[in-house]
Amino acid sequence: MQQLRKDLGRAIPECDRYVFLTNIDLSAAHRRRLRETLLGQAPLTSKIVVVWGAAEIAQSLNAAPRLRHIFFSRGGLCSLDTAESELRAAYEKVGWSAFVGRHEERRAIEGFAGEPGARYLEVIGPPYSGRTRLVIEALKTQGASILWASEPEAATLDLFRELDSHEAPGILVVDACTPKALRDIRDRALSLQRLKTIA
Repeated sequence: MQQLRKDLGRAIPECDRYVFLTNIDLSAAHRRRLRETLLGQAPLTSKIVVVWGAAEIAQSLNAAPRLRHIFFSRGGLCSLDTAESELRAAYEKVGWSAFVGRHEERRAIEGFAGEPGARYLEVIGPPYSGRTRLVIEALKTQGASILWASEPEAATLDLFRELDSHEAPGILVVDACTPKALRDIRDRALSLQRLKTIA
């Protein structure tokens, strides 16, 4: 906030709106505080100030598949394309083989994604059984917006609430869940109205 206040001391061009983008995962309270700081500290010519954090940026980029993008830090939120790129990099030494079989599991994930009332799907299996790859492959054909959390700590309650409030909430995938994290994610996911969650 101190750096933001310092930057706001510089000359700001006249605009009909201002958009503040950050690759940090922001809660609703953080976005509100940033917006209030911008409105209170800067000589803005417009009262229209939009603040987007990592989740909102990813949601918007995923809604526009013609855009190719690389963004977000390790362990945070990213797009399905970025999640696949990270998994490919992890398999660099053993090679990235063709995805074969697992038709039933893949159809189950695709069916979940297409079912309007579905809210939560848990993909279970032993470590290194290919759960992450299965979810990536099954969701590639989906038209829904997909936001990927590389670890459960990125899937905060505020993130769930924010994504559920979007007009087209899409699908949140939470990877690398421990049993306790799965319980927390399940409870959050089942309390929502529209957001679909895969863990």
